[in-house]
Amino acid sequence: MDSAVFNVVHKIQEALDSGKVAMGLFIDVSKAFDSIKHNILIKNLEEIGMEGMDLEWFRNYLTGRRQFVFVNGVESDLQNVVTGVPQGSVLGPILFIVYINSIKDLHLNGTPFGFADDTSLFYTGDNSADVLHGMENDLKTISNCLDSLQLNLNLKKTVYMTFAGGGGVQCQTRLQFENCEIKKVACTKFLGLMLDERLIWREHIEMIVRKIQPVIRTFARIRNYLPSELKRKVYFALVHSHFCFLANVWGHCAERGVKRLEILQKRALKILFKLDYRMPSTDLYSTLNIPSVGNVIKTQSVLYLVKIRKELLESDIQLATSADTHGYNIRIKEILRLPNRLNTSMYGTGGVLSKAISLYNQIPNNIISLELYALKRELKKMFI
Repeated sequence: MDSAVFNVVHKIQEALDSGKVAMGLFIDVSKAFDSIKHNILIKNLEEIGMEGMDLEWFRNYLTGRRQFVFVNGVESDLQNVVTGVPQGSVLGPILFIVYINSIKDLHLNGTPFGFADDTSLFYTGDNSADVLHGMENDLKTISNCLDSLQLNLNLKKTVYMTFAGGGGVQCQTRLQFENCEIKKVACTKFLGLMLDERLIWREHIEMIVRKIQPVIRTFARIRNYLPSELKRKVYFALVHSHFCFLANVWGHCAERGVKRLEILQKRALKILFKLDYRMPSTDLYSTLNIPSVGNVIKTQSVLYLVKIRKELLESDIQLATSADTHGYNIRIKEILRLPNRLNTSMYGTGGVLSKAISLYNQIPNNIISLELYALKRELKKMFI
């Protein structure tokens, strides 16, 4: 998922840096998981190669369920459940992906991205009129596909976004489909990330703050009852996980956003571990052996490019390389370069890929060439 989100943000920034229009269309399906028809799903499983006992296992998993309604002491008759997949299960999202697998074969103007029922399409073009026309055609195509799967496109919750900074003539500002105007938004949730039209991540940082603040208050109440090792586990589960999620994407925001999260992080650590509030930041992180938010961002950005270079991660990003004989390392170091010329500081040199490449090129050759596990360990030492 991190690869998909990184690719989307990079493509948007690349388009904006070139003066093009960039837009996103965020599809909502009504009662997606509850509307899956078992017979269609079984057929789709067969089409992707499922057979024999494996197919029978899924058939047994899905069918034979019955339900009834109990209201005010009165029970309805038992009815067979012929639609839906059990929610809250690991298989639920995977089965939904199989169910709508045919969407990837559609001829669309936009580039689709998504996981389970969170499907989005992204567009670039020379002007907004052409892009919006492509959106309208895609909505028609996707709606027809969903109809064939007996799913319904929820036009009230389907939204679109125009990313700021694009050039071209803004000839059309409204998107309509089936006499319904699609709502234009400035921010929306995309695969767990609060994606905003300017790609400054202010809303995503606000979301992290809202999730962590009540946790810190809880820390103050429970810290006297937890051993040190359990405190670490609680911190990493309830606080640090929010900093790590897609940090290589949102982390390249304005520095004040990162600083705000680091202030929150230090407060959480000092309260949970009962440390002096005047303790210097460097002592805090080194004593607890926990990286700061800024260093989490650096580590994840470098590791992401390393995984692409080592072909451990599928990505559409093309990384250009050149030999650099400067610096203290007498061996020739292969440094990364952006394949295209950059035009703006906000979406070019300030883009997620440009920032990641800059961090990657700062790592010494003897460290960057290590195996992934050893590299993670060395980067942690460097950044704490």
